[in-house]
Formats: sequence, structure tokens, C-alpha cells
Amino acid sequence: MPSPPRPSALLWIALLCLALCIGATTTVLSWTDGSPTTSAWFWLCAVGYPILGWSFLLAASLAHGHTAHQSALAQNQVSEKAEQACHTAASRPLAIYGYGWHFSSDKEQNSLQSLLDGKVQSELRPSAAFPDKDVHARWIDVPGEPFYPGNELGEHTRHLAVCDWLIESLLNDLSESLSRMPTHALLHVHLYLQSRLKPGPVAEQLRRTLKVRHASLNTRVDPEKTPSIFATDAWLDQEDEKTVHLVIAIQLRDAISKLLDDGHAEVGTALLFGDPKLFKEANASALCLHRPARGEVNDLANVVGLASRWGEADAKSLNSVWVHGLPADDLGEARRAANLDERISWRRIEASVGDCSDAGEWLAAALAVANADSTSNPQLVLCAQGNELIALICKRET
Repeated sequence: MPSPPRPSALLWIALLCLALCIGATTTVLSWTDGSPTTSAWFWLCAVGYPILGWSFLLAASLAHGHTAHQSALAQNQVSEKAEQACHTAASRPLAIYGYGWHFSSDKEQNSLQSLLDGKVQSELRPSAAFPDKDVHARWIDVPGEPFYPGNELGEHTRHLAVCDWLIESLLNDLSESLSRMPTHALLHVHLYLQSRLKPGPVAEQLRRTLKVRHASLNTRVDPEKTPSIFATDAWLDQEDEKTVHLVIAIQLRDAISKLLDDGHAEVGTALLFGDPKLFKEANASALCLHRPARGEVNDLANVVGLASRWGEADAKSLNSVWVHGLPADDLGEARRAANLDERISWRRIEASVGDCSDAGEWLAAALAVANADSTSNPQLVLCAQGNELIALICKRET
């Protein structure tokens, strides 16, 4: 923006002297012989006109400077209003109607409190495929259905049992929320499945299960290939007040047929989103997930700042940062770059539950939502995908 005009005294004095010299020289050279040089006309031509011309130039210069300055101010005000309007629109959240997760069939182990207390750790345990070897991994044991070391066929059977158990358990977690959904709303289920099972039959089975459990719901189930949490950005842009999005993300491993890699884990997680207006009609809680910000990992401060602005969350009020996909070696640098309060807890999913692959993003969001529900403090979710970083705020609206 151009600064207000501040004319240089030396410059304009020099221009005045130049104008007087030119005026006097021109007048003397063009003055007719015999004409008196003491007349008012002579001095007007020699001095008056140069001063008038200099004054006009000075006034024009000042007027142009002030006009440019005021025009820039007006443009900035319009731009700021437009930018603020964009940020206000971007701050409109998705209401969270329900959530659930299962990385263990043990209720105490699977609880949020156990994770917050540090009781959930990725530890060594005997391999399910090779019992004489220990692995640093986690897999889900279905209650009452033990599985023993086997081949790919046995693994497929196990995946069927675990997947059925996860879907039943997650739908149980969401049962009350789904029963309170308005009957005119469309339940759009996004199924993210990483396993030996084909997503199509699982999606069809899920659709039939929902039809039995909640016959009044208009349900659509789609298998998805890219389970990025940034999908919430598109749902916010749609502003569809009649659609509820149910994300079910499942990651299964070859636990009984192969030696699992260090840190690998299995998980099933679910989140139920919708337009805030729709959920007010259903007397839903005021839990919200705000628009995600996306950028490069080395631009973490700006990404977190944008997410905090859209989430209308003061950095000092944050309770926890839930991290997925960020290597442990980069965590210290990330904490410094984020410039958050040192007392804020940074909870890395891989250090507790384990590496849940792409489903870990949704697990981080579900845990953040649950913690926001229990503490009423905003939660920050950070998910790294290669060199890309996604950040968003979960909180309870007051």
C-alpha cells in the first residue's frame, strides 16, 4: 500500500529555484527593448508565473499521492471484508453426531481414559502366526472366536470374523445416535476397508445390517478408495443439510499368516457427521469438527494457524494435539514450529495404538472428538501424508 505523500523539501525548493531561473531568463530574453522592467507585468512574467506553475505541480503531486493512498485504503478494506467473509464461511463446522473406535476387544484397553493414562502402548507380544517369535504389533482378537496360525485362506476367514465384529461393535456405539436421526435425512456411509476382503460385499452386508437395525433410515453405502480426512472439506463445501455422513474406516493385518512388521496395528473407527442445523432438530450434542487446513509439513505453523482460525480456537485453550503419520524424529521440530503452549499434550497414535495406516487419521479424529466431549476443551488433529500436512480443530460449541 502506498504511504501518505511526504514531499521532499530539498527537491521542491530546488524545483522552485529552477522554475524561477527559467522564468526570469525567459522573460529577460523575450522582453522587448524599451519596455520598462519595473512594471508589474515584467515581475509577473519573471516571478509570478514560475511560482504559480511550481505551486500547481506541488498541488497536483500531493493530490495524486493522497488519491492513491485513499484508493489503496479503500481496496484494502474491501479485501479485508471479503477475506473475513471467506474465513467466516470457512469456519462453519460439521456437527458430530456420534463416534466410536475399536483397536482392542478389551473394553478397558480400548477406552479413551486408558490411552490418556498411558496404559495403551505398542508393546512386544508373541506373534499369532509364529508363537515362538515376538512382534512389536497389535491385532484384534474376536471374543469367543480364537484363531490359530494358518495360511491365506485362514487369514481370509479371520478377516471376515474381525470385520463383522468391528461393524457390529461400531454400529452399537452409534446406535443411539442413528436412532435419533431425522427420517427425512440421507445416511451416506463411506466405507474405507483395507483387508483381504473385497469392499463391495462388505458394503452390501453393511447396508443390509443398517436396514435391519434402522429400517426408517434412507441409507446409501459406498466403498471408498482414498480415506483422507480432508474429505470433510468437500462435505462442508456441499452445504447439504439433508445428508449425514457416516465414515467407517477399518484396517486389518495378516496377523495369523505372516510376521507383522514393527508397529503395525488393526483398528476400526467410525464418525457420524452432519449439518449443524439438521442435528439441532434432532437435539444432538454440540460437538463440532471444523474445516481442515492443508499444506506442506515444513509450513506447519501456517497450517496450524489457519486451522485454529477456522476452528475459532485460541492456541492457549487447546487441550491436546492428536498426531498421525508424523515420524517420531520430527515430533520435536513440529512442536517448536507449531508454537503452542508447552503444557499441551502431544499424543502420537503410532506410539500408543500403533500404525493403523490410513485409518489412523480417522482414529485420531475420533479420539480428539471423544476428548473434546469429555473435557470441553478444543482438540487439534495433525495428520501427515508424505510431505502433506492436514490440521483441523474438534471442539464442543458453547
